[in-house]
Amino acid sequence: MVCICTKCKVITFTRGMSPINHVYSINTTPLERVQSIRDLGVVSDSKLTFNEHIATITAKAFSVLGFIRRNASQFTDIYALKALFCTLVRSTLEYASPIWSPYHVAQVISIERVQRHFVRFALLRNLPWNDPANLPDYAARETTNNAIEKSENYSNAIA
Repeated sequence: MVCICTKCKVITFTRGMSPINHVYSINTTPLERVQSIRDLGVVSDSKLTFNEHIATITAKAFSVLGFIRRNASQFTDIYALKALFCTLVRSTLEYASPIWSPYHVAQVISIERVQRHFVRFALLRNLPWNDPANLPDYAARETTNNAIEKSENYSNAIA
């Protein structure tokens, strides 16, 4: 197997003020040290705050929401809009969320801004909406998702 050293990076995860930095190398080629790295779609920074990841996914979610707003402006079926939102936007926001689950209020607010923009888009069109004030917030969805994942892992472990 051939190793492409230019694609290899080094990151040190610590919350300390002065991390221990060592120069790592492969075949006498020193590896680049980075402050954040993307692995399996999750951006991890050296302090594990996931601020960069949350900024990235909310920007992507707003981009997709803009696509929905431009192309579904003539839709009258609220269920079609909700299906588009859940499929394209919410799946982006909730991908691998047990790993980077936000614990700061500012992070949760930035994620919930996307949902509020969608609700405003749906309500300004005078569509029939059962109870727009009763949409589950991010923390409730996160708790539900974690419970479902734990039950799936438990059933897989038994089988």
